[in-house]
Amino acid sequence: LSGDLTLTGAIKGDVTGQTSNGAIRVDHISGAVEMSTASGAIKIGTIQGNGRFSTSRGDIEVRTGEGDLELKTSSGNVQVGEVRKRLIAHTSAGSLDIGSVGGGANISTGGGDILVKNVFGDSRLRTSGGDIDLGRASGTIEATTLGGDMRLGEVTGSVRAKTAEGNITAGVIPVGMGESSLKAANGVIVLAVPADARISIDALIRMEGRSAPRRRKYEVRSDFSVHQFKKDGDDELTETFMLNGGGARISLETINSNIEIRKMK
Repeated sequence: LSGDLTLTGAIKGDVTGQTSNGAIRVDHISGAVEMSTASGAIKIGTIQGNGRFSTSRGDIEVRTGEGDLELKTSSGNVQVGEVRKRLIAHTSAGSLDIGSVGGGANISTGGGDILVKNVFGDSRLRTSGGDIDLGRASGTIEATTLGGDMRLGEVTGSVRAKTAEGNITAGVIPVGMGESSLKAANGVIVLAVPADARISIDALIRMEGRSAPRRRKYEVRSDFSVHQFKKDGDDELTETFMLNGGGARISLETINSNIEIRKMK
């Protein structure tokens, strides 16, 4: 089949469809939907069941998915308004702009930015070359970029964040004793935490490949008192902070840059 596929209206039951060359448009489907195209954009209005959509070349746009949703494109951007349950979204070359996800997410791109407004549930965000912006989240969040900045607004739970080239800014509200870690190479780390939380923070700065006078300038700046300080010559600086007696552990590590620890506003 070659051509556009359009299914709109109050359609009850499950729907499947495939086209080798054309756009796909669906809206107001009450059941599960599985659609694919080899070349074309996909536009989704509202579906009540689970959905699986894929295109080899084209953008994917979703307004509302009330079930689990899986979206894949080899070349294109992905834009999602709301997914009530779990979201899987991947593009090999493009950016992802996600509104609200209610059941956790696995979001990845081979080269582009990731923007997520809200996600509730354990989630993974990965890009091979781009920035990651996350507004609010709960659960265990794993975020990785090989070349870009990371901004994690407010995570209730734990965070594992890593960038190979860029800065990390994160707000973390620990739950229980879950551990968090923020790692950057050649980038500033800024962590904000509640002043009344029981947290143990280990901050490590490694100095590599620079002359001693410049290497000595890096520092840990904090709104909290240092519990333990250690400096290994000009190569390594470690500071430990025990907030309200200590508790959930957060480790911060960067190379050739500063670390800042702030009270969450």
